[in-house]
Amino acid sequence: MTVGGQNLVPNPSFEEYSSCPGQTIGIQLANGWSDANTGTADYYNSCYTTGFVNMDVPNNFIGSQTALSGVAYAGIIAYEKSTTPLHYREYVQTELSSPLIGGTEYFVSFNLAHADSCCFTTDDIGVFLSTTMINESNYLNINSNPQIANFEDNFLNDNTNWVQIKGSFIATGGEEFIVLGNFKDDYSTDTLSVCTSSNLDFMSAYYYIDDVCVSTDSLTCAGTVGIPSNSLEYLYDIILNNHMLIIESNQNAAFNASIYDITGKLHHQFVNQQNLVLYNTSHLNSGIYLITISNELERFTKKIFIHP
Repeated sequence: MTVGGQNLVPNPSFEEYSSCPGQTIGIQLANGWSDANTGTADYYNSCYTTGFVNMDVPNNFIGSQTALSGVAYAGIIAYEKSTTPLHYREYVQTELSSPLIGGTEYFVSFNLAHADSCCFTTDDIGVFLSTTMINESNYLNINSNPQIANFEDNFLNDNTNWVQIKGSFIATGGEEFIVLGNFKDDYSTDTLSVCTSSNLDFMSAYYYIDDVCVSTDSLTCAGTVGIPSNSLEYLYDIILNNHMLIIESNQNAAFNASIYDITGKLHHQFVNQQNLVLYNTSHLNSGIYLITISNELERFTKKIFIHP
């Protein structure tokens, strides 16, 4: 029987470990955590001293990120742009402290941050609760439907702040293992290039992960479910009317807006707007564009299609 309000994920912030990363690396160093396929998820801890790959916190081989809790976190490749191998994925997995009870609503959350040095970002990351431990004998995406997933078009490209992904579901019963990662193949994964001259060595969407939670209490897993952590999405209307892009706010607060094409090229930027942005798109080529809106605390991205 589960105790109301407790987090069923043991070692949720990866603080407990068998040994510090160094000459030995990998998520298996964090107590209770393992890979779910032959992809190799990473373990970072400030106790790192020396080794062939820098797995320190906050500064490591792929970026700089302070832990959300404590001094440790995990890291996974959610997408890698490559012709060989295709569909390479990394996952982190652990066994819950007790199986889920059928017919009960459970709240789930985890936090992630985009690594500085990686060249891509994605919106396709989620959580799968399984009745059995997953141990695939290949590096491919796990073909399962996650019960909790990031919102479509909410590209996870914040490499400064931790972003929380959360949701709830009704358990079938017996789910006992939690797996985090991208469950789609390369053809179905939605990506955005954020390549610069400094990150071309890492042609992947790579994320740090911290503070994983499963509980019957929404407050234990950080609050209201069903609203994106980037609540700005509910404060702005983005409308494309013929060749006029309209961004309208229902709050009287300064915001910034940027327009990118699918390669990540910035086409226009509005700074310190108040309630309304008007932009003529007639000079843009037809295709997919991304509108990013931000204020001092939050940011969200929405995809639009501009017609000729």
